[in-house]
Amino acid sequence: MNLALEINKKHIYRSKQCAGCTANTTELRQNVSQEEGSTLTLTCKFNTQGSCGDIKWRIGNYVSNINSSKITITHNDDGIGKQSRMDIHPLYLRDEGNIICGLGDLNITFSVTVRPLPILTISPLSHALEEGQKVSMVCNISNAAEINMTEWKFNWYLENSKKMTETSHTVSGSLLSISSVKTSDNGDYQCRLCRTSPYKCLNQTSSIHVYSKAATIDVCHEEKDNQGIIWEETPASYTLKKTCPAPNIGIATRRCEADGNWGITNMIKCVRKELEEATEKLEDIKGRSEEEKKEVIKVVLDSIKNVATAEGTSSKSISSGNLKKTTTVLNTMINLSSSNTSKILVDENVQENFVGIIDDMLSEKNEDAWTQVNDEDSGNSITSSPSGAGSLLATVEKFGAAVAKNIDTGKPINLVKSNIVIKIERTEKPKIAFKPNNTSSGIELNLTSNSFGNVTFTAAFYKTMGTLLQNKNSSDGVHHFTSEVLSLSLLGANTSNLTTPVILTFNTDTLARNNNLTDNTRKKCVFWNETQGWLSQGCSWVNSSCQCTHLTNFAVLISPIEVTDSYVLRIISFVGCILSVLSTVTTMVVYLKLWRFLKSDRNRLLLNLCAALTIAYVLFLAGIDKTQDNTLCTVIAALLHYFFLSTFCLMLAEGIQLLISVTFVYQAVSKLRWLLLLGWGVPLVVVGVTVGMKYNNEYHSEDYCWLTLSNGVLYSFVGPAVGVILVNIIIIFCVMKALYSSQFIRTKTEKQKIATGVRSVTVLLPVLGVTWLFGVISVNDDLIVFQYLFAVTNSLQGFFIFLFYCIFNVPVRRALEKKIKRFEYRTQSSKIGSKLQVMNTKSTDSGKTKDEDRPQQQFHNPVFRYPRPYIDHNIEDPQYNVQTNRSLCLSSPYDTSAVGNRYNYRPRTYMLS
Repeated sequence: MNLALEINKKHIYRSKQCAGCTANTTELRQNVSQEEGSTLTLTCKFNTQGSCGDIKWRIGNYVSNINSSKITITHNDDGIGKQSRMDIHPLYLRDEGNIICGLGDLNITFSVTVRPLPILTISPLSHALEEGQKVSMVCNISNAAEINMTEWKFNWYLENSKKMTETSHTVSGSLLSISSVKTSDNGDYQCRLCRTSPYKCLNQTSSIHVYSKAATIDVCHEEKDNQGIIWEETPASYTLKKTCPAPNIGIATRRCEADGNWGITNMIKCVRKELEEATEKLEDIKGRSEEEKKEVIKVVLDSIKNVATAEGTSSKSISSGNLKKTTTVLNTMINLSSSNTSKILVDENVQENFVGIIDDMLSEKNEDAWTQVNDEDSGNSITSSPSGAGSLLATVEKFGAAVAKNIDTGKPINLVKSNIVIKIERTEKPKIAFKPNNTSSGIELNLTSNSFGNVTFTAAFYKTMGTLLQNKNSSDGVHHFTSEVLSLSLLGANTSNLTTPVILTFNTDTLARNNNLTDNTRKKCVFWNETQGWLSQGCSWVNSSCQCTHLTNFAVLISPIEVTDSYVLRIISFVGCILSVLSTVTTMVVYLKLWRFLKSDRNRLLLNLCAALTIAYVLFLAGIDKTQDNTLCTVIAALLHYFFLSTFCLMLAEGIQLLISVTFVYQAVSKLRWLLLLGWGVPLVVVGVTVGMKYNNEYHSEDYCWLTLSNGVLYSFVGPAVGVILVNIIIIFCVMKALYSSQFIRTKTEKQKIATGVRSVTVLLPVLGVTWLFGVISVNDDLIVFQYLFAVTNSLQGFFIFLFYCIFNVPVRRALEKKIKRFEYRTQSSKIGSKLQVMNTKSTDSGKTKDEDRPQQQFHNPVFRYPRPYIDHNIEDPQYNVQTNRSLCLSSPYDTSAVGNRYNYRPRTYMLS
């Protein structure tokens, strides 16, 4: 409806003279009638001369001059007259009354009457019945006395298309009856109430589920729940709908589970009428004066407090729908107030009511209702704002910020309830200390060391919040018990990276005792993240307290240490890594001691591989769980990324060198420098690019200093790893083909051929990294066998290298034998030399003997002859660093035997055994 009132020459004018202003208009009182839910448009105009100010609108007792989501006001001044237009949409029944448009002392009054729409109800909302039974659905208008029913007409439809004919109508209602239902009658039946001019349709839906007599199915028998709702007999896996019990409005649902037992009544859509009205009042608060806002907030809080008290003092809990609606109303009210500079929320009565409402909501008997709210909100992926019980944390923080704007130094506000304690204070002290009475929990923060001066803080203690918050990260399968929640925020300060951590103490002993936990428990300091649940980044358990480098909402998770797959895998990994570190170090020492006998490019690559594995394993053992410091954890994750990737690239270099030695017989030019560049250079590029792209976007995981899977960082390791694995598998086949094509292998029996091939593959597998294939397969948690295979084979990779390249390696054993023989020769030589020196000493002329005149002769007894200088039979000459026997592959360069002072070179080969 568009109603315009303006100056007309036929009307009697009235003028108002004021300083520099003359305004003329008709003195009118206009009656306006408009339908509920429509848009009401009002226009008024004044002829003016001079400066008369702006036209002002008043709705009831409140001035409304600022646009809101419901009201839009536009002004126009053409120099001759002032015009203003107000649009109200949608129009509610509560909008009925006087709306005044005024300029100076001249007013135009619109008396607004709102015509209600029909209130359509249907019964039953849903029904499950056996084939052949009769069903009746009734559609009524509850406010028929207020409606002109001659304009409206009833119709029934099945699945919104098929018009039903088995109906009978009265002035205020309609009945649909089906005498004998069939399975084909399943579906949604819609009762439509329509008007042709102006066109308008209202509808309600009833669902019918028909099941066959012959079918053998479980059913839930008729039952009355604790809300007083009677649920009729219903087949399994079907959900019934009922009208919410008074004084709530809305729809309640309950599902008959597959096993024939009733589920919990879902009241998420059941809301008290007072809460709906409170929401509507807050929608109109924008644009009003500070006093008017304060009055509206007071009225809304009183209304909510009455609802919470009424439901909280009874044996019943607050319904999930009322919890969710109350949370929304409180959050809306705080958002409106926190953007204000006035002292709206400083009033003690308002503060007590606000905290009292939250205290009632946090009662332990509301735990099941909060579970429904959390489940409902977690299933709504569209909502990005805080939801569920966690939204109360954000609401309290905003409440503290709004109150703190107007608090005086040294005059703290303490709000103490049974389930929540809040302290708001402006302080100049060097330290914040918050410790609620009758609890051992508390918060300490050194302000001086963190360079904070005069600060205003809000500290809160939530007794039951830990059990009400839904843990979204409990993927380890272990049940966690959550402590009370502590919260601390500083107004206007950056607290994301504290120099000195905040110290939080929790009553963990009582929590463990109440849940019958022994001393064998794990404690984890966490903070609440609305989208991800409990996280531990930046927090650590130190000396029986939590230390965190940022401020938010904190708790402690306690869980019994159980022998789970993850725990066993962790133990296996740590034991295997320790053994591998000892093995790789031993391997490097052995090869360096025997280097003159084992010198080759392939062994140089092996030493580099052992060095990379040793560093990677040491980093893994020392820093995999250092998640408290984000920067340190990122550095450890990057180093692990680099060295484990280097082991892959060095494994690839090993494979390439092996393939070259088998394929190219007379390859004389060493490719070592290029292979080392591949092993150490390529990983440096990959890790540098990855860290540069993802450093500020979660490079490592929350629980370990290793690459995270959430944003794809792990694929920068998995991708190259899979590539190396595939290439090395191809190399294995090529090497095996070369081995089987040799003349040596062909002379073996079939059994010996298989044994030789198995031994060869067993040696190559740990070095060439095929064991990491188990790690790629074990990404799926269901494949636990591959997780165990990966943990065992990969953590023991260093031990396998030691086993096959030291213990079972023929060249190493022969080199060791030569080393031992040389040592024995040197020992024997030393002993013989000592004896000869003693004999020569005895033969000196210390007195006249019978042999004095005998001429001295050279002593020729071969027993006392000095041994010939030992000639190394494995001296390597770079000139002959070639392989001369392709069929026997994996050979050392050339062996030598001494002939005088010259060397005679002859090929010497080794085979894998």
